[in-house]
Amino acid sequence: MKWLGAIAVAVVGLALAVVAWSTWERAVTVAPVTIAWSDTPPETTFGHNEFNVGSISFVDARMGTHEFVMMTRGGSVAVFHDLEHFLYVDVMNPRVWVLAEGRDAFTLFRSADGGETWDASRIAKPSAQTYVERWEVDGDTVSIHCANDRKPHPDDMEPWEPLVLAMPSWLRPVEYANDLVFRTRDAGRRWHVSR
Repeated sequence: MKWLGAIAVAVVGLALAVVAWSTWERAVTVAPVTIAWSDTPPETTFGHNEFNVGSISFVDARMGTHEFVMMTRGGSVAVFHDLEHFLYVDVMNPRVWVLAEGRDAFTLFRSADGGETWDASRIAKPSAQTYVERWEVDGDTVSIHCANDRKPHPDDMEPWEPLVLAMPSWLRPVEYANDLVFRTRDAGRRWHVSR
């Protein structure tokens, strides 16, 4: 009888540990991004999905088959080859947020003065399968709601990812859930990921 009780306690403990592991909010490493302005724009560029914030234009661009994004200001341009397109802009005078997405990361551009000066932060994606579904901005709180592709392309996957993605969503690490949220509550200084 004592053995049965010990086994029951162990099973319950293991179940609680799995639930905590798969739902616990985790800190996310955020890297600053340098916005390097240049007077030399890319030679051949097809621009689309352009929008303006103050004196800055944000442009999704293409050179051949390579997609990237640009910020332009007068005759100057800042090019980000690791990003593919701008997703969202939120203007809450004087604060402005712009979200861009690439294959390996999200980049959040932020201005505290209505678009005159900018800084940017890079948030690495847990996987190439992660994509943005929507975002919410409320003052200093920004929430990026993401999901993981249910039918990922095998060439984009790490060798162990098919095993993780084959697990039930509730059992996966939070980074591989079908409903994960990257969130900051202090205007982008610290980020966490949770369900």
